[in-house]
Amino acid sequence: MLSRIISPQITGTYTFTAIPLLLPTALVELLLPHGLAFNNTAPGVDAPQGMRWVVVEAGKQEGTGMGVPGGRNDFWVASLSLRSVLEVLCFGVGKVVAQGLLTCSLDLLTPTRRLFVRKQEAKLEIPFLGPDNLTLKQSLLFSSWMMAVSGKRITGLRSFKTSFEEGGVEGKYSYKAKGWLEIEEVQESQAGGEEWTEEQLRKVLEGWWVGERHGGVATRFHLTPLTQPTPLPHLKVRMYLPSFLQTSLEKTRSVVGLIQGLVIDGDGWLELRGSGWKLKEKTGMQCRSL
Repeated sequence: MLSRIISPQITGTYTFTAIPLLLPTALVELLLPHGLAFNNTAPGVDAPQGMRWVVVEAGKQEGTGMGVPGGRNDFWVASLSLRSVLEVLCFGVGKVVAQGLLTCSLDLLTPTRRLFVRKQEAKLEIPFLGPDNLTLKQSLLFSSWMMAVSGKRITGLRSFKTSFEEGGVEGKYSYKAKGWLEIEEVQESQAGGEEWTEEQLRKVLEGWWVGERHGGVATRFHLTPLTQPTPLPHLKVRMYLPSFLQTSLEKTRSVVGLIQGLVIDGDGWLELRGSGWKLKEKTGMQCRSL
């Protein structure tokens, strides 16, 4: 599989917030693709009866890309050959510029070692699955259509392009992936949810993961902290369930109505409370056969 060749070459920096959340087991089962099931004996994080943990991540990739064999001394790209070189790389990650083309540097005749990217990214993950205790990256959201396509082609991810907003009011963290996910830091009196330790979270972040169409290959990230992780103990998370379930609002309402304790608003948004961590990590990737 292409991921075996490309993934080990991809490194960079990932600045993100990771938020463990509790969802009803019946809902999480609907989010799983065929062939993946819970590992009830896995050494995970305890959850109340009838509930399962998922993890939401939201942030941006900076300077992330693929090293080019040979380095600066023998990798030259001219404008006439740029498209063909990138097609050979089979949608390898790169810096997106106007009209969706990729470029290796501002000067196309300048040798370069890396194809790089700086883009927004968010995801929903379901950990503690199968005999190998895998994490499913259930949905991947990118600000770049090229990243969305490469996620599908290289690691079999269910990935989509959308627009993002990151900021906050009065120093409070907020993040939005349009039509999918909204995260907002709230006052302590509004907060709720159970906390994970940083160690518990890292076991999932650095564990083996798969996409919906993984082709018998699992991937993991090697993470090295670049700054001290910051706890975010009071977060409100809103998920647009029709997007994650890939179905209509009407069908989502009918499904939700059958799940005890699950309530969405009239527009299909599920609101949750949780605690998370803000991290900045140097990343590397590794693949193995399942």
